[in-house]
Amino acid sequence: MDDRQLREITMWRGKPATKSTTRLDTIVEGLIKKRITRQQKKSGPVVELWQELLPEKLQQHCKLESMKGGILHVEVDTPSYVYQMQLLKQELLLQLQQQCPAARLQQIRFKLSRSTHNFKDEDERT
Repeated sequence: MDDRQLREITMWRGKPATKSTTRLDTIVEGLIKKRITRQQKKSGPVVELWQELLPEKLQQHCKLESMKGGILHVEVDTPSYVYQMQLLKQELLLQLQQQCPAARLQQIRFKLSRSTHNFKDEDERT
């Protein structure tokens, strides 16, 4: 069967003949870029505002872990700082909701870190 016959059969079946192919890695790369860009658009402003709102002393003991389903997950290095963050929670959430509506935050959850050092030490190493 030659090329002409193949095209005729393809047209007869109602399917357009494809002239080019796309590499799978190109498709995957495009999807990843779109996904990351969407996520960055939501989380980027939240991270920046978080750093503005939180006093520097508390920033040294907290680390934004993730943002999923409208919940901002924050890791805190000691129970005393978890308590301090709980006291600020409602005001932080209100400010984040007002200034970053695209993030659609509904809640902030604090989690005690499993490591024994504060996050300032970790930031200095990276």
